Amino acid sequence: MAKESPLPWAIAAGLLIILLIALYKALNPPIIEEIPDDSPYAPVESFEDGSGAATTQAFTFCPADTKYFIDKAGDSLCCAGEVAGNRCLGDIECTFSAPKNGIRTCGEIRTELNKRIQSNLCPASMPNYYETPTGARGCTASGLNQAGTAPVNPTMPKCPVHADAIRNATDPASCQNLRDLDRFECIVPGCKKSVMSLADAMPAVLSQTFMVDGEDVPRPRMCMDGASYARYLDVRNPAWKQDPKYALDKNISICAVAKRVFVNKEVIPGVNDVCL
Repeated sequence: MAKESPLPWAIAAGLLIILLIALYKALNPPIIEEIPDDSPYAPVESFEDGSGAATTQAFTFCPADTKYFIDKAGDSLCCAGEVAGNRCLGDIECTFSAPKNGIRTCGEIRTELNKRIQSNLCPASMPNYYETPTGARGCTASGLNQAGTAPVNPTMPKCPVHADAIRNATDPASCQNLRDLDRFECIVPGCKKSVMSLADAMPAVLSQTFMVDGEDVPRPRMCMDGASYARYLDVRNPAWKQDPKYALDKNISICAVAKRVFVNKEVIPGVNDVCL
């Protein structure tokens, strides 16, 4: 009896293997996820620090509202849109790999963002802005880790940057209020500045205590920053500007007025006869 040819069996086995591979891929699509901060596979890119020397900084997660993916060329990218396999269905925001085709590096975007946020949100005493992969943000007096996601020394002063404007305004310890406090000028040398909470859930108010030289009986006095007190009144009593008793230009509790009266010795009708 003639032997049966093995070819049909080989073909059938090959087709079965191909079918199993296709089924496996269908049931196990490519995983596209944020790279953990401590992952050994976190993208690392080089850049110049301004001195001309190349330095290395790990940038371990994509900018907000973008997704990490690897394209057909093996480049690590961030997509501002949906990702299908190794394709970005929107615009490519930045790259962890070498820049090409006009695509900026993610580190360049992060550096620009940090500088802008430091200028707008961080107090001078805590100039270094950080942001964790989970979205927690803040400023610190400490240096930052290589990824820029946390202070190197967590015991050094730091402050939170809240996600909404109301919390930034109402939290006396927020970076916004501490930044404003740094910029709040003493009306006399050696004043003591602070952030006050006059009422719960209300914008905080900047204040300072000071001593006036040359008084027969020196005593500490207190005044408030006009801009922050106005923000407080906007929430506390929205109609305050129509009430003459709230005229801040004649309120000796406002630092600008207190300086005119106590330091410059100006006579302002309706103000000088008010004790502070």
